[in-house]
Amino acid sequence: RILFSSQLQAFVNLRTNKPGKLPAPIADYEEQLDSRIKAAVMQSLSCAVIAGEDSVGQKIAEFARQTGADELMITGMIFDHNKRLDSYKTAMTAYQNYMVAQSKV
Repeated sequence: RILFSSQLQAFVNLRTNKPGKLPAPIADYEEQLDSRIKAAVMQSLSCAVIAGEDSVGQKIAEFARQTGADELMITGMIFDHNKRLDSYKTAMTAYQNYMVAQSKV
């Protein structure tokens, strides 16, 4: 959730007409938001998957199943470039592992 706060800040900045560079993450940023702004931003990010390695694969698969998508583009507005790359690797590995596990059930 801390890494996700950069994306939240960026969306808040866009919604409040203050675009700019991707901000550094802030702990507990989401709790600091005005409820109206938070509701608008979270609606825009309703398809976001924010999860740890243990559940991200399942959440990606559920999203694909719900939408009927046969291809997904995964993006991550993560301030630290290496952490952004790690998030892509984690998502890919978790999704692949989840799909393999499902095929054995």
